[in-house]
Amino acid sequence: MPIRASERARYPADWKAISARIRFERAEGCCECTGMCSSTHLDEDDKPGRCNAPHGKWILRCNFDPEFWELMPVPVPEGQRPIKVILTVAHLDHQPENCADENLLAMCQRCHLRYDAGLHAHNAAETRRNKKAAGELPGLSPTTEREGG
Repeated sequence: MPIRASERARYPADWKAISARIRFERAEGCCECTGMCSSTHLDEDDKPGRCNAPHGKWILRCNFDPEFWELMPVPVPEGQRPIKVILTVAHLDHQPENCADENLLAMCQRCHLRYDAGLHAHNAAETRRNKKAAGELPGLSPTTEREGG
């Protein structure tokens, strides 16, 4: 996932090398999520397993069947949307400074976004509050709100 400019200083200088090692050496180019994203990744026996979405392959939004990955792009069924898998690295504790291997997990963009959903919601709410306080969002100004008007 792209790193916001305001967060770049929190990452080590060799982050690109660390990220590549986790994604392509340790994870062998596939998502390592085993349900941390709150999704049940079922294996061939319908038991919880690993997502395994492969970097660079096309999948349908709701189709993580490995046989299908090799077929994309093909005619897409109506209502479906093909997605190219981009492998990212998630910090399990949400602290970019902590780059210990056990704190890092290769995740496809779907799993990573789901894993970070609570953090994204918190950050978005904080941004809206700050913009509203600064008068950058429509609605009550901080002064009007305090005055009860």
